Amino acid sequence: MKLLSKILPITLCALLFASCSDDDNTDSLGNNNTGITITNFVATNENYSLLAAALQATGLDDILNNTNTQYTVFAPNNDALSSFLTANGFTNGLADIDTDEEIALVRNILLNHVISGAELKADAVIASAPAYVKNAATGPADFTGDIPNLSTYYAVIDNNVVINGGVTVTTPDAFDANNGIIHAIEEVIGLPTIVTFATADPNFSTLVSALTSLTPATDFASILGRTMGDNSDDIDPPFTVFAPNNDAFSMVDPIPAEAPLTDILLHHVISGANIVSGDLTDGISTTTLNGDITINLPGNDNNPAKITSGNGTMDIDIIAVDVQAWNGVIHVIESVLVP
Repeated sequence: MKLLSKILPITLCALLFASCSDDDNTDSLGNNNTGITITNFVATNENYSLLAAALQATGLDDILNNTNTQYTVFAPNNDALSSFLTANGFTNGLADIDTDEEIALVRNILLNHVISGAELKADAVIASAPAYVKNAATGPADFTGDIPNLSTYYAVIDNNVVINGGVTVTTPDAFDANNGIIHAIEEVIGLPTIVTFATADPNFSTLVSALTSLTPATDFASILGRTMGDNSDDIDPPFTVFAPNNDAFSMVDPIPAEAPLTDILLHHVISGANIVSGDLTDGISTTTLNGDITINLPGNDNNPAKITSGNGTMDIDIIAVDVQAWNGVIHVIESVLVP
């Protein structure tokens, strides 16, 4: 995790090189698909008729027909989309999605399945996993009003590529179009929350334990999973979370009892602000859910920034930045903050 913020751009470039250098438009079945776009394929494949209709309803069919850009698409089949719509209250499927707000939401969910500007074939994904990459969906506005793209976390579990800890790629390289690659999935990839990434990434397993089993009196999972404001406790998204990884917690021995641990965990969360790395300025002071912290630029050892915690401990490095969820952003830190 320490080098995550430094290696992601390099990893993505390597993936682009690998996929483009081996791009013969041959899919996993050995079919040559030169001249067929992602939109063409989806529109003519009976397993993706619902996806084709959703792309058309949201205007994404034109985008995925563009041959000037390469795309990686994790394509949910008809059963996956139908189940997702029903589970979310759209009993008549796409026919129930008719307001501008609903259309925008469905569009963003679909974009959460798309990586724009890169054809990431299965061998390149497997070679670089586990890793984060930005997808085409968007999250909450950052501190300056810019709209950041969401992150996707992928890992290899039991020889399968798994997205965001819960969606398995059932057929890698299912179709190699002339403007990208399609990987088949049988579930919809929901818009990720802070909780999604915390539970998906094993580097946060101790943090997850601290937020759940070690602090049962506070429902941290429910709080950090919120996507709506105006909550009665005034703890509203978006959240900025400074997340200690497992190595950070390994330096805390013993881990405090529930009451002081709860205070410590609250000291890592800012509510009501999606503060990405580009928003950080030297000497900025900000208020967490339990006390103030100060951030200085740059950090040590070429890290992007460092934090002074509430108890005055200095030089706590932010070692990876901008894991962007739908309800906030995660920055990884090397030590636990104490208020």
